[in-house]
Amino acid sequence: MISTRFDVSDGVGRLNFQGFGRNMPTIGILEIFVYFAGVNTICFAAFAIDKRRARNKQQRLSERSLLWLCAVGGSVGGLIARHLLRHKTVKEPFSTILGLITVVQIALCVLATALWLHSAFQNPV
Repeated sequence: MISTRFDVSDGVGRLNFQGFGRNMPTIGILEIFVYFAGVNTICFAAFAIDKRRARNKQQRLSERSLLWLCAVGGSVGGLIARHLLRHKTVKEPFSTILGLITVVQIALCVLATALWLHSAFQNPV
């Protein structure tokens, strides 16, 4: 069984994951935030570059690359870029795949939050 524990004993929030019979590395909340901020910024920039290249009739970024950036955590940046830049808003199957990636990421966030809350109440600091 996979379990999580939120630890603030050192003054910094850290998520401790345990599962599959061994301890996994401790991940700091700040590290998670920096990762997602970075990947969403990169994803937004990639959409902007692709939009500029489309306007200038230059070689474009592949849809696979854009979707990959969304899949590794940049879906928020991709969705914001689509809306603000009006880029790839009706393109299929791109829109459907991006929607599925977003739904899966929301479900994973809800699951992670539920595990974290369960751990917080099971193992109070």
